[in-house]
Amino acid sequence: MKKNSIDIGIEKYSIYFTETIEQIKISLKEIINVYNPSKLFLICDINVYNIYKSFVNEMCIEMKAELLNICCLEEKKNIDTVSAIYDFLIEKHANRDSMVIALGGGIAGDIVGFACSTYMRGIKFINVPTTLISQTDSSVGGKVGYNYKDIKNSIGAFYNPKAVIICIDFIKTLPEEQFKSGLGEVIKYSLIYDKEMLNYMETNYKDILNISYRSLSYLIKNCVEIKRQVVTEDFKDEGLRNILNFGHSIGHAIEVDSHYSISHGEAVALGILVALKISEGKFNLDKNLYSRIVNLYANLGIRLNYDISNYDEFMNALRHDKKNDQNIRFVLIKDIAKCEIKVKVTEDEIRTAIKESIEGDS
Repeated sequence: MKKNSIDIGIEKYSIYFTETIEQIKISLKEIINVYNPSKLFLICDINVYNIYKSFVNEMCIEMKAELLNICCLEEKKNIDTVSAIYDFLIEKHANRDSMVIALGGGIAGDIVGFACSTYMRGIKFINVPTTLISQTDSSVGGKVGYNYKDIKNSIGAFYNPKAVIICIDFIKTLPEEQFKSGLGEVIKYSLIYDKEMLNYMETNYKDILNISYRSLSYLIKNCVEIKRQVVTEDFKDEGLRNILNFGHSIGHAIEVDSHYSISHGEAVALGILVALKISEGKFNLDKNLYSRIVNLYANLGIRLNYDISNYDEFMNALRHDKKNDQNIRFVLIKDIAKCEIKVKVTEDEIRTAIKESIEGDS
């Protein structure tokens, strides 16, 4: 078990890296001893509970924690689920000295974190991410929230957990689709920040697909460190942190257009292809990079194509992206690790790039 301290915003908290699920209990006990909460609550993704029922039940007994299981599908990332968490906390007499453990993927962390940020004006929580996408990205940085009227994460806050516990063991039981969804975010990090990580993925893709502990540990720790550096400099997402949205504008619109049948990471991976094509036109980005990414996607089994079913709804979702002003704004790249934020992009440029990438032959 390894513990790193991280300064994000005005707070400092620890990120624990554990090899086995049993080590999570050790980390939790250490954290709980520091904060000595009056009551402890565990809010768990129902799918995680069904796989790890014995472990979760034992943990609740040992730590005297009250348990709530929630459905963490994208269409359930809404005010109704937040309300269900409030009802649970009120019914169980949670107070400002209580602590909540969020156990699940990115949706669980986002929605439980938001509920904790607003319940009694803020109670403590610990994030235990169980998916590759949440371990590499969403569990670090303090963004919490939910979707409103098909607008992704339009209601939310910046609210840090007291600790994050990352256990790579969870990745072994992920469905293949969710695992590859997480790889989309990892590729994003390599493009915006780390040329060596991209080279590593191209060379070691077989080890990655075999869920090698060495390979996944390298990727997860690299992504966490990149996000730490970025978010420490720009916690409230006013400048540099925008680079983390590379591929996300198109990605979010694809999620809406597909009625969330396309996972977040898979949609981001598709969005990256479109953003690379726009970057070629805007900044003369080397076209060989697009070919490299397509080849990497093929080796990792990541989706390359998507046909937009309703362009009007797709563009409406894109226009309502929270990163826009009166214009559509994208994060683009001039080269690996050389980003341009808030670049004005026209609808014609978007349509052309889509035709040249995800709706083409790639």
